[in-house]
Amino acid sequence: MKVAFLFKPMKKIFAVNFQLFAFLSVFFWPVAVYCEGDAPVANIFISGNRVKESVILNKLAFKKGLPLTEEQIEESRLNLYSLGLFKSLKIEKRAEGDRLNVFIEAKDGWFVFPWVMFGSRGGVRYSSFMLVEQNIFKEAERIMFFGNYQENLSFNVLSLFFPEYSFTALHENRFNTEYRYSDGAYNTQTFSGDVFKFGPVSDCYEKKITGVRINAGKKISDKISAALLAAESDVEYSPVSGTAPSDRGRIRLAGVSLSYGDVENRAEMLSSFGRIFGLGMADMAENLKKNGRAKRETGLQCSIERAEPAIGSDFEFTKFTAGGNAAVVYGDKSRLAVLIRGGLGSGLPFSQLFSTGRREGMSGVYAREFRGDRIAVSSANYRYPILRNGLGNMSAGVFADYALCFNQANQWEKSGAGLNFTYQFWRFPIPIGVGYTYSFNDEDWLGSFSVGGAF
Repeated sequence: MKVAFLFKPMKKIFAVNFQLFAFLSVFFWPVAVYCEGDAPVANIFISGNRVKESVILNKLAFKKGLPLTEEQIEESRLNLYSLGLFKSLKIEKRAEGDRLNVFIEAKDGWFVFPWVMFGSRGGVRYSSFMLVEQNIFKEAERIMFFGNYQENLSFNVLSLFFPEYSFTALHENRFNTEYRYSDGAYNTQTFSGDVFKFGPVSDCYEKKITGVRINAGKKISDKISAALLAAESDVEYSPVSGTAPSDRGRIRLAGVSLSYGDVENRAEMLSSFGRIFGLGMADMAENLKKNGRAKRETGLQCSIERAEPAIGSDFEFTKFTAGGNAAVVYGDKSRLAVLIRGGLGSGLPFSQLFSTGRREGMSGVYAREFRGDRIAVSSANYRYPILRNGLGNMSAGVFADYALCFNQANQWEKSGAGLNFTYQFWRFPIPIGVGYTYSFNDEDWLGSFSVGGAF
């Protein structure tokens, strides 16, 4: 009885205090949450834009109804800069009474631009034509047609890049004379000089490849992208002396790729054309400033491709590649980058072998390459800005390559180093460059230059 007598008033006191606590919490809890920060965002006003507001809103790190921090404003600014679209950009928050409004002034535009490029890689001249558009459809899209023409090689590319999707279709015609040397190496292009400069030739044949490759990509998150691909090519050989490879026929394959982190892509290159019309110049002042601290970039990529008779291929094989890249951008805008990549194949026909060249990630231009069904490639380069001002950027770079290539019981090494100089106008996409590569295997220098393109 005594216990019950004491328990009843305590229970009543607890119930009253709990109700009082709940009542006060309803009114004062929001104050406790927001008193040390900003009130929640009431409205987001966007002006000056041609691009659809939904594109801008998707890049913001804050939402209506939630608190706003300076870190979120800065992250949103960088996200919008990444579109390469705005002539000027301002993000401002204003407290109006008990409401917090955000005002975004994002001035953009659109353009259609034709461009011609020409140059030489290892003595082989090339010319290219490009037609680029940006933001005509108000989706921050970039659409490009690119045609490249040189001796015994032509290809055409149609690319569409949207903030969340991408699509690329390539058609290629390749016809050249290949030499297989007694040390197992192959020429990478048609020689204009003595073909016996690098030693005796064991086989010589003419190769013709006509093919189509389609790639459709989707951005899964800020750091992760995936793509599906399909390709078809017809391969023909005509022996000149010795024997020719035996993989004549049709190759049809399908595959998937996955990338994570900071991976360079063609869409970033296309944004440079918008600078002619002032697009993508909103962060110019920040680009000219020295970084307060070093910035790190990392990326990972992998892909798998499969060909088999079930999809119409004359050959059955599997190719797997994986790699990573890391870079440090220092306060003076100099950049140190390293790339590592590997490939493994099963049942690969000759035309699908991995090669020790640029296709697998090497930086230099080499006269000869090794080919195999397994490969490991590493490349390192350092670039230093000699001159950087409001007109453009002049830089010098050095690089080193090393690759191991395997085919059955054979193993080959390929190594080289080089240097290059480039000048890039900010407001006009005319990169002018010259470079030299030294092959330690061949003890040979190759020079390259370009006006308006890669070299």
